[in-house]
Amino acid sequence: GDRFFDLGNFAVSLQMTEDQEKALLQGYFGEVRPEHLRRVKLMRLASDLRESSWGYLQSAVSTVKDPHLRGVIAGVIMQRILDEVDTNERGASATVSSASSSFSADPARKSGTQSRILDLRSDSFFREPRRLEEVLEDLRIRGYHHNKSDVRMSLLRLARKKSLRRIPLGEGRQRMYLYVDP
Repeated sequence: GDRFFDLGNFAVSLQMTEDQEKALLQGYFGEVRPEHLRRVKLMRLASDLRESSWGYLQSAVSTVKDPHLRGVIAGVIMQRILDEVDTNERGASATVSSASSSFSADPARKSGTQSRILDLRSDSFFREPRRLEEVLEDLRIRGYHHNKSDVRMSLLRLARKKSLRRIPLGEGRQRMYLYVDP
């Protein structure tokens, strides 16, 4: 590991002030160098990022009962995070503001619910008729978390555009729909 990450993680965990960080560096290195203080501050941010990523991951998989499936989903989510970081690093310019705007404006990055459902269709997911819950679950496995009503409306809109076929089942309050390739 990186000793500055450990120091930054320690400092953020104890909510140290800058003076306390200087005392930590003095005790660790025997001196306080400005570059060491900068690295500790940077690693405090890295530690916060790690913790928030872990929290996001836990919230995404906490409702999945099957431990194997939970591990698969966690792996997919982490891979998506790493892929997005890699994509952002390759396309990033020298300034932070242009890097963040290139990340959010990337035209190749599909982020809408309908686009993600169409990705499922491209992967032959809708070869067999699928219920709303199956669509939600497969999106979760791929690392996407949409609420049920958004997915329901997106499926309806795609059916109206003839991108998917909607098959009604049941009557009255028991009525549900299956979605399949047209």
